[in-house]
Amino acid sequence: MAPGRALEHWARRDVKLMAPTFRSLEELAALPDADAVLTAARTREIRPVLPVVRREGGRTAVTVPGQPDFVLTKDGVVP
Repeated sequence: MAPGRALEHWARRDVKLMAPTFRSLEELAALPDADAVLTAARTREIRPVLPVVRREGGRTAVTVPGQPDFVLTKDGVVP
């Protein structure tokens, strides 16, 4: 399945994705083909991600600094 299609399934809540998978699919979907993926991989900078865990109302949420729209709950990434 193509990365963009997997993200469409996630947006419809057909599938649940863990945060690393979601972010990887976003990056892959932005590239036109496998050659572009391999080219991008050669120069890609890998940075550590330090999520922040907090309570919101009665639930626990995980956010990533610098990405306020990214929220992870026990059910996966929230669309």
